[in-house]
Amino acid sequence: MIIKEDDNRRLSVVVDIGGTNIRFARLTAGGEPGPVVKFATAKFPDLESALGHFLDLEGGSRPDRLAVAVAGPVHGDTIKLTNLDWHFSIRRLTRDLRLSQLRVANDLEALAMLLPHLGPGDRVCVGGDCGPHSWQHPMAVLCPGTGLGIAGLVPADQRWRAIATEGGHTGLAPLTDREMAAWRFLRERYGRVSVERVLAGPGIVELYTALASPQGEISEALRPEEIVRLALDGADPLAVETMQMYCAWLGDVAGDVALMFMARGGVYLAGNILGSIIEILKDSRFRRRFEHKGRAAGVVAGIPTYLVTCDYPVLRGLAYLLEGS
Repeated sequence: MIIKEDDNRRLSVVVDIGGTNIRFARLTAGGEPGPVVKFATAKFPDLESALGHFLDLEGGSRPDRLAVAVAGPVHGDTIKLTNLDWHFSIRRLTRDLRLSQLRVANDLEALAMLLPHLGPGDRVCVGGDCGPHSWQHPMAVLCPGTGLGIAGLVPADQRWRAIATEGGHTGLAPLTDREMAAWRFLRERYGRVSVERVLAGPGIVELYTALASPQGEISEALRPEEIVRLALDGADPLAVETMQMYCAWLGDVAGDVALMFMARGGVYLAGNILGSIIEILKDSRFRRRFEHKGRAAGVVAGIPTYLVTCDYPVLRGLAYLLEGS
């Protein structure tokens, strides 16, 4: 039997494994993810069980190709998830599922593959000149979530190559006196202050607590979304300061990433956290700190910064990764 390209795509499934949820979608004939199905990862002991449940529920044909995104490094045959007690062998999974192709990637590596394919309705400008620019230059993406994912995308042989990193574990540097006070509080608590310690979702609570500490108001019972809501409402000056400092530090780190990759094609931000604070982000010091690079300020000044606004960007990126674009 000869399998046509459209049939091949329909036999392709993309999977995004997070620490809390796992998302599945079957590719359509056009190569885009179809309806997304989400399950709690806690319901399943491993990836194969979750995939089997999806296929039984969805009722479609068994997949011939599979692309999987994981939150963590991808090295060698055995994949261990950072925030989930799952592991699997790429070779064994390929054999057991009788797949013709299995791609496993870091989730930010997959997201990076989507960047050249984003349309005007898939992103919003966050400061700087976001006018027409060349798509032939490197790009980068940062995504705060349970951790902080960072990846680059570079042109290579008429295609794109995604570069996964563990940049969230690099060190965070304070600039203002108030940032220094918060940084010292966190250093005393943890011994080292990484970028992820502050800019991942749980870092919002860490930062709020650090700013509250000199006033004796330790508020770790708050959740990140509650602090965001208080900041958006303007109901809590400390929450407002927390999110303003968060955005300033995010700009600092994004500017560093821009320099590391020489990302003249743009630096992209992604994730539900940033989507929920877009108005704060636009009016914050994010862009000023992005460009505050001393002798390299002229290098980053012309680099546009965007927020990815489309749904399920990791699954969409996996589709392009599977197609080899």
